[in-house]
Amino acid sequence: MHHDSLFPSVQSAMVALQKAAKGPGQPLAILTDCGETARLCVRLLCNVTETPFGDVPRTHGGAKRYSVYESGGHLSRPVLDGLFVRDPDRFRTLWDDSVRAASAAGRRRSAKWDATFYTAVMALACVYDLHARDSRKTPATFFEIAMSALLGAVTGWATRKHIPLSVPGAKVTTDLVLLNPDPAGISIAVPLKITTRERIYQVLCHQRILDQDPATKGRYRTVFIGVSEMQRDRRSGVKEICVPGQILVYHRYVAEVQGFYYLDPPEGYLGQEFTTGALSDFLTQALPPLMS
Repeated sequence: MHHDSLFPSVQSAMVALQKAAKGPGQPLAILTDCGETARLCVRLLCNVTETPFGDVPRTHGGAKRYSVYESGGHLSRPVLDGLFVRDPDRFRTLWDDSVRAASAAGRRRSAKWDATFYTAVMALACVYDLHARDSRKTPATFFEIAMSALLGAVTGWATRKHIPLSVPGAKVTTDLVLLNPDPAGISIAVPLKITTRERIYQVLCHQRILDQDPATKGRYRTVFIGVSEMQRDRRSGVKEICVPGQILVYHRYVAEVQGFYYLDPPEGYLGQEFTTGALSDFLTQALPPLMS
């Protein structure tokens, strides 16, 4: 099948996913559908020209190398060569392993969380870059649906998007709230963004509100999950847009969050005073204590 003819199937799958995410669907079922949608995108990209685009130096180890896809005169966003899975069958195996691990705590350390979810989100984002550039919100919507389903399955907690405050009619709105089933327990707010740029301050300001409002004080913690802070750059090909100084100031003087976790962690955020890591670090190390 020609790659162009697959795109309508991707669009239809996204419509179905968005409908399922708004209903009472089970997280594992939605997660399975996310995998099938992403696999269509990986298949589509198999027949698209891929070109090396640039490197990002690392403090330890070799540089991170990125490539882009090109079709019809359009370029996709850069994908990290060492993390992006290009074989649709290999991707399906990884996704199926992740779905099984999501509902079995003993399997979580063996799943390839970072490569699996990075590939899923970036494959769909690249496909929309090439075929529907005006649909800028669709990749972010897919990321939100996939991560909400994953975290809902892993925790077994109910989810929502709004946190009511003591001021009548006021609320904090975020991409995902994991509700602790214990009324005396601490729930988790999870902003989900493909990239943040300078908007990272919003995450810390929301936590400040939750820390201060009588209805929420001491009852919520925040964990940020993103894809990367990567963008194309005219001179170097790729560039990570990092604002560690801004985060540090807000982290010290506004509010503390439990960590900033990425599918492709920015080099500029590693080794800072605030916690930064990969999605796998969050799922296997940081999340269990937050749930206890």
